[in-house]
Amino acid sequence: MSRYSFFRSLLAGAVLLITACGDAKNATACENHDLNLVRTNVLKKLKEKFPQYAFDITKVTFSPGEKVPFWHVEAITQSNGKELVVFAMHYCEGSVEVTALNPYHP
Repeated sequence: MSRYSFFRSLLAGAVLLITACGDAKNATACENHDLNLVRTNVLKKLKEKFPQYAFDITKVTFSPGEKVPFWHVEAITQSNGKELVVFAMHYCEGSVEVTALNPYHP
């Protein structure tokens, strides 16, 4: 192995290690996020997307994710006597994505 190849391999390994450490730090910071803020942001997004429903958050769990850590949130509402569930992903920078309403199956 030439000196150039050795240093190139060493540099590539260092970049991977730094990236992995950065991801671990991001996941740790995200995991320590204020849960009240997570709940508030998710409920706000649900109110925007489904203004006709009132939701109860039933479950909040942290997921380190494959690439981006996030909080997975489950919320339940009722429509015509049937329970409906929606799932939300609250990302560490504060954005929220929600799924469609689905029949609830505990």
